[in-house]
Amino acid sequence: MSRTELRALWLTTTVAALTGGLYAILAYLLEQEDPFQAYNHWLQPWALHAHIVGVPLLVFAVGWVFSAHVMARLRDTPSRRASGVTLIVFFAIMVLSGYLLQVMSSDLARTALSWIHGIAGVLWTLVFAGHAWTGRRLRERS
Repeated sequence: MSRTELRALWLTTTVAALTGGLYAILAYLLEQEDPFQAYNHWLQPWALHAHIVGVPLLVFAVGWVFSAHVMARLRDTPSRRASGVTLIVFFAIMVLSGYLLQVMSSDLARTALSWIHGIAGVLWTLVFAGHAWTGRRLRERS
């Protein structure tokens, strides 16, 4: 994987994690002071918009490295692919639940998808960081 691809993955993962985390804090952890207010905090819609605009760049970055890095590693290094396969699963869950969140009208479905999306997003971010750190350490040893 090239440095540009790696930087794109780190940058887009960071943007997705920060905007998604900020939105979650503003939407779910803050209490609404004014019952006539539409949001818990005035930044809440901006955080959501930033997340929705920034996340397709993450999808693009993952697609960019998929054939060159992911498919090559799945074929060549079966002993070290557990975190990579885990990333693929969390990414698929995260993306699918994120897109479905935008079209569901049922409150129950939206609540379930919000939890699924949030948990998959946190796990994607943590496993991605661990995967990158482990890969770097293995490259340094070689």
